Amino acid sequence: MRQELSNRADMEKTRADEHEAWTINDRDNKAAVGLLKEAVEVLRRFYERDSWDECAESYETGSGRASCLSIGNGCIFDSAADSCTKGAAGAALVQRAEPVDIGWTGGHFEGEATQSQSGANVIQLLQSVQGTIAEEIRTENAAEQAAKQTFDENMVASKAEETRLNDEIASTEDLIGEKTESMELAKQDKEKEQAALDATIAYLQKIKPSCDWIMEKHETRTSHRATEKDALREAAGLLRGLASGGESTADSAS
Repeated sequence: MRQELSNRADMEKTRADEHEAWTINDRDNKAAVGLLKEAVEVLRRFYERDSWDECAESYETGSGRASCLSIGNGCIFDSAADSCTKGAAGAALVQRAEPVDIGWTGGHFEGEATQSQSGANVIQLLQSVQGTIAEEIRTENAAEQAAKQTFDENMVASKAEETRLNDEIASTEDLIGEKTESMELAKQDKEKEQAALDATIAYLQKIKPSCDWIMEKHETRTSHRATEKDALREAAGLLRGLASGGESTADSAS
């Protein structure tokens, strides 16, 4: 039983350590995913400025061609629509083909890229890392669930073994109790028998002198009894003779 309880304590400690490590790692991974999401969103908003039409945003309807052109950045005025929009030159100005070092030398991001391409590549890289961490989270969650299930199964088995051992201990204790009671009764019987034996021995010791005297005088007494028997037989014969003689005298007198 002590070994079973010791094994269970070891399992519980190991499981607690595993769960604590998983909790810390899961928290860190989720925090990393959150930061990556924020970074991707910030970068996406930053690089989406390329599609922002500063001309249309800055032009005040009805202010005319001069006002549109004064905005710069290649703005084109449409008099028919009274609108100011970014022309091809303006778009080219914003999405200029400048080499940008994106700090990535592996995979398909090698080489130079335009600013917008660089932004897309960086976002894609961050999303790839985010996906890798998310997959790691899923894998570790599955491992955590499997470990928990194994632990729960082991605990059920351990408690079942504890119940079995407790039942066995209870049965053994009952048997010990029965044997103890039997031993106590046997002890009492032995004490009674010993007391009777002691009393018998004491009595025998008490009468031993008389018995010894009887044994010592046995032959003498036997001889005397033989002599006494002979004397008694002789006396009996004499008595019978006297009795016969008396009868004869009586018969003669009559």
